[in-house]
Amino acid sequence: MRIAQKVCSKKTASLIDSGVKFFHYGAVYQFLAALFALITLSVTGFYGFNIPTLICSVASAFLLTVSIFSSLEAMKGCTLVLINMTSSASIILPCVLGIFLFDEPMGALQWVGLVVFVISTYFLVSDSKSTGGKMTLKTVLMLVAYFLGEGLIVVVQKFFAKNVEGGNTAAFSFLMFASNALILSLCALVSCKIKTKKERKRFAIESLDKRLYGYGAILSCAVFVVNIVVTTLAKTVDSVVLLSLESVISISVTTAVGALIFKEKITVKKLAGIFIGLVAVLLINI
Repeated sequence: MRIAQKVCSKKTASLIDSGVKFFHYGAVYQFLAALFALITLSVTGFYGFNIPTLICSVASAFLLTVSIFSSLEAMKGCTLVLINMTSSASIILPCVLGIFLFDEPMGALQWVGLVVFVISTYFLVSDSKSTGGKMTLKTVLMLVAYFLGEGLIVVVQKFFAKNVEGGNTAAFSFLMFASNALILSLCALVSCKIKTKKERKRFAIESLDKRLYGYGAILSCAVFVVNIVVTTLAKTVDSVVLLSLESVISISVTTAVGALIFKEKITVKKLAGIFIGLVAVLLINI
């Protein structure tokens, strides 16, 4: 499912050439993800709608908006594997914050693993400069924003799973996706209003390429499933273990997808970065 996220995001990055389209597309696929959650609620039962769940959902929606926007922008200036590595490296945040917030102590090898993760990211950033075009300041800032957004979303999910009594994961997901769809819809309207006023044109939301609806449907399903699985497991599994295991598969498969579908070159630096990243994950998981 993580692979589906990355592939769809990479495919849509070139089809979204304006802020209005970005917000429009985001609202569409977040609405579809909310619909998947609503269908799940109809099966599991409509319970767990309370203030703590609403607060966690809205916070996650805001962070998800940051993550979506920054990843799409970053993909225009770097390789798919670097995007995936940034997402994987974001486990640093929930791991470190988990020590203080969720009583999840880390051993010496896990700290070493995090440092090794940083080293692997250096190799991938260096490789991206030669295979994905020049890394601009904007791309770097978008990667940082993506790192923070991805990491803090997991922290909020963990907080919900461990601290909200009687919490319903499907209800949390529905409120999060619905809130994000609303936020992105409002952003689309405001952006469109500003753009049409500046260009002195008639107010009208820019239409989306038909392909975006297909990618949006796939992406919404992937995002929903990942959110349900991670939030459910977060209650009993330490963040460092849960996220590092997911990263092992995600990094390896994304590299293959990047090479086969997007024709991204597999260089020695990239392979070294991936190998070091996998070693880091193993150290973290010991």
